[in-house]
Amino acid sequence: MPIALVMAGGKGERLWPASRSHRPKQFISLLGKTLLRHTVERILPLVGVDRLYVVTQKEHLEATLRELPFLPPSHLIFEPVGKNTAPCIGFSAVRLARIFSPGEVMVVLPADHMVFEEEKFREAVSLAVEVAQSGEWLVTFGIPPTHPHTGYGYIRCGELFRKDFRGCVYRGEGFTEKPDLSKAEEYLRSGKYLWNSGIFVWTIGAILSAFKTWAPEIGRGLEHIAESLGTPEEGKVLVEVFSAFPSISIDYAVMERASNILVVSASFGWSDVGSWKSLGEILPK
Repeated sequence: MPIALVMAGGKGERLWPASRSHRPKQFISLLGKTLLRHTVERILPLVGVDRLYVVTQKEHLEATLRELPFLPPSHLIFEPVGKNTAPCIGFSAVRLARIFSPGEVMVVLPADHMVFEEEKFREAVSLAVEVAQSGEWLVTFGIPPTHPHTGYGYIRCGELFRKDFRGCVYRGEGFTEKPDLSKAEEYLRSGKYLWNSGIFVWTIGAILSAFKTWAPEIGRGLEHIAESLGTPEEGKVLVEVFSAFPSISIDYAVMERASNILVVSASFGWSDVGSWKSLGEILPK
């Protein structure tokens, strides 16, 4: 059974004014529940409450526990400063490494996505967990594009690695940022590109090793934090080191540089609720 890490610390600035710093978009109700609640209920059957963790910021403590009253407070991980997904994921992995062995698989999910075919989603996650268990791979999910979307990043697929009823797994050959329309149309025609979902699966040890190799500045900081945990210096070191981290996404810091990427291609009715345009695409007409 994997561990789930839900990232719920973003500000949701692209959905302003509905999403504000004191009530970011993961706490906005959509189709009867908040995005955070949707995300947790989607992954909970695969992990159970005992292996569910949420990383956020302390100002969102009350809102998070109000939405997830069943979550033990000890399962909240607090970022001292918002520094994008690479420091967030790295620090969370360090925290989880104090509780679980390096070979445990963790599923990393943003709290602001929608998935409309949840059983297919869980099947794809179970496939990703199986291929990640060896500790060799950093696994992400690619969504087959339905149109030339210019608001998503793309992943280029290489050779087929594995296939079963749950989906196809490919070697990842590169990440590209949000393209212009002509480039997005080219990607769609090629059949070799998938939308980058921003959902990841790997072992705790694999992602910490990846930081050391591909983002050594962050890797060294994470080692310093790990050494301080449980000591009187923990709070001071955490703030100092975290504040010095670059504000960088996990895609830029690790995924675009690493050579051990696998991509699970799976359609499960996914949308990144990142803008008013994407929100309009999923709301009932």
